[in-house]
Amino acid sequence: MDNLISRAAALERMKSMAGCATCNNYNYVRCRACIWDDAMNIVEEMSEVDAVPVEWLENHDSEGNEYGRRYITVVEALSMWQKEQEAR
Repeated sequence: MDNLISRAAALERMKSMAGCATCNNYNYVRCRACIWDDAMNIVEEMSEVDAVPVEWLENHDSEGNEYGRRYITVVEALSMWQKEQEAR
């Protein structure tokens, strides 16, 4: 799962880009007016989610499924991923 982004790493990078370390924020009063603060709050509040790696999707198709298609729908992909993970 190398393609997933770490929430903690993203927040550290955002704080670095926003200049939080050198900001005289008056005990976080200025943070509320900072455009970076809203974005960081959104990232902080994001819940951990299971993710299907892109590599897994690229290596799976539905050839031989009941419809004979060579592609899979999102629902099919999630179902296949979940079954594979449960089998582990």
